[in-house]
Amino acid sequence: MKIKILKKHHYRNRRAGVSEIIGSLFLIAIIATSVASFFIANQYFANQFRSAVMESTDMDKDMIQEQFAVGGFYDSSLKAVVNNTGPVPITIVHVFIINQTTGMLIFEETVSSSNTINPGDSRQIGDGYASYSSGIVLIKVLTSRGNAGSGVYPTSRLFIPQVISGPFALSFDIESYTYTASEQTQKSTSSGTSNNRVYQNNWIAQSFTPVKSDRIERVAIYVLKSGSPVDNLVVEIRANSGGVPGAILASATIPPSQIGTSYGWRVVDLTISVDLTGDTKYWIVLHQDGGSSSNYYRWSYSSSTSYTRGERKYSNNGVGGPWSSPDSYDFAFKTYMTGSAYTMSSGADEILLFVKITNYSNKDIEFSRTSVLMVDIRDIDGTAESETYFFLLKSTSTSAQPVAYSPDYNHKVLGNGGSTILVFGASQIGGSALNNDDILTGRNSLSDENLAWVFVVIFWRFSDLSGAAGQTILYNAIHILDST
Repeated sequence: MKIKILKKHHYRNRRAGVSEIIGSLFLIAIIATSVASFFIANQYFANQFRSAVMESTDMDKDMIQEQFAVGGFYDSSLKAVVNNTGPVPITIVHVFIINQTTGMLIFEETVSSSNTINPGDSRQIGDGYASYSSGIVLIKVLTSRGNAGSGVYPTSRLFIPQVISGPFALSFDIESYTYTASEQTQKSTSSGTSNNRVYQNNWIAQSFTPVKSDRIERVAIYVLKSGSPVDNLVVEIRANSGGVPGAILASATIPPSQIGTSYGWRVVDLTISVDLTGDTKYWIVLHQDGGSSSNYYRWSYSSSTSYTRGERKYSNNGVGGPWSSPDSYDFAFKTYMTGSAYTMSSGADEILLFVKITNYSNKDIEFSRTSVLMVDIRDIDGTAESETYFFLLKSTSTSAQPVAYSPDYNHKVLGNGGSTILVFGASQIGGSALNNDDILTGRNSLSDENLAWVFVVIFWRFSDLSGAAGQTILYNAIHILDST
């Protein structure tokens, strides 16, 4: 009996030991599975978090890269116009129009998500504010990434003292954002030969009417000499007096040695600059004290009507007249005006633009002479018409003979408030003459809407060769006045 009892007890102990082993193995399996699941889940959520962070980083990067300019355009309603000046596409989702004086919201609209604007393009946004009639308003837009931008309408009435970009400021106040250009021109030179000789009491004159009130600095005339005149050719700017030349306002002389025996443009600086009033008639008068029918100067004119804002006249009795109009033709001339570049005649040609740059950093800055002003001209429908690039010119340049810089970085502006005036002209790099075609062309009757956007494409670096950068900055707008 004892032996049997001992065997039965031993069998029970063995079963208990197996159960403990199986339980332990099962517990270990559960723990291992839990640990693995934890690490797998942790890795999964870490990957998800990393993806979210990367996606957020990309979105933040795109938000930072969104750069755009906001303006307005009025047809039957006032619409926002957005120009994408950055490197990534942008989508406008909402438009607000705010009374600039009171700060009150007067209009808003949610716009279609299809309003995506690619880099370098522009678009009118939404249906617009149909109740707009007049006044200055703030147009604000919101992008799908959450960026907001705004602009004032009408743009031509906005005068901001400067644009700060990086360590420097671009000034475009009245004194520093200026232009010179041949504002009124008649360039046809078919060389008619009647009533255009200048000697003794034989005086000739051409009237012109500037579009805007600016200062005249120089004139150009298309002339030759015949024979051997010894007296200077006198060039005068005179006021209008009952439809004929009146009081003298400014003058200059051209020695006979500077006038060839073949027709050519002669540019002459006036002894004083004179302020002229827009839409007011003035006269360019030519005469010489001596000379004869064999020794005279001749002023070329067009044999077809080509200038609608003036007329030519001649007198056989000096300034006292009587003055006669031989025909409806016009002498060949250019009047070079200077003034604020906020507005410009649509007939302006040979344009130079002047921009002041101030360096507010504590380092000297060098600007690459491949920097340009880009003038983006639009039609009445707001689409891009053409772009003209104004290259950085040497300070010795004139609008009659500009000289472009070579592409280097030696145009230095000292730090801690140093400044300089940059001169930009529509000349190809290495060229010696401006584009002779009209640069700004008014294309519509609604001259208030005829704006040309001006962008500064500027390349700069610190003089210690750090911080090199290239930037495109919306600078301002030129209000183009109809010259017809």
